[in-house]
Amino acid sequence: MTTPATASSLREALTPEALTRARRRLLTAHPDPTRANTPTPGSLTDEQLRVLAAHDWAPPRIAALDRNTLTTATPITRALLAESVRETLERRLAAERPHGTYDDTHAGHDAFSRGVVDDYDHGNHHLARATIRVADPGLVTSAGLSALGLPGTDATFIDELARVSDPNPIASVLADAALLDLDRYAAGRGLRYSRVGTTLMLAAPNEQCLADAIDTVAAAAIGAGARVTDVTTQYIDEEKAALPS
Repeated sequence: MTTPATASSLREALTPEALTRARRRLLTAHPDPTRANTPTPGSLTDEQLRVLAAHDWAPPRIAALDRNTLTTATPITRALLAESVRETLERRLAAERPHGTYDDTHAGHDAFSRGVVDDYDHGNHHLARATIRVADPGLVTSAGLSALGLPGTDATFIDELARVSDPNPIASVLADAALLDLDRYAAGRGLRYSRVGTTLMLAAPNEQCLADAIDTVAAAAIGAGARVTDVTTQYIDEEKAALPS
């Protein structure tokens, strides 16, 4: 008995509009299909680019992103799918990423939120972003999909598409998505060490990087705590100054 293929939840990446946008980006990335035919791993050849650039090109009809689709797709279709999925993941990431606002109708809260985000960007968030891409691809994919609210059943298809991308934009987007929890808690909701720890273990390719990351997170936490103290003290001082003497 065969198991039916599982349709990916990334249906928006399969629409003719999404595939047409992917075609445009692929052609823009390779502006001269008449140059010497020296393809790099994972890229389209010049002949394939000429086919993609034809005036009578039409987006392929793809019912579902499943194993059968990936097995039977031509190199051009696989490249289109990889680029379209990358854009779809980026859109989800942009929608999920916080904007650093903490609206409590007081200017100090807004300044505090921006300061915490700056601390994270300078410290552990930046370090994790730089190292997470060398972690196990399966872990990165699973963590990224989870952060974007996508089911783990998409992981196999996305990993396979990521391998045909050159460079690997899908893995880069998923690595950023895997750090989304740090983004969320940097945007005024405090530190959540269980999530920070999980991201560190995923980000660190060796013990030294893990130790460096822990030190950076500790520094960021101390900085965040100092900001909390400063802002709280500022409010108390303002209230005291407002009291009649």
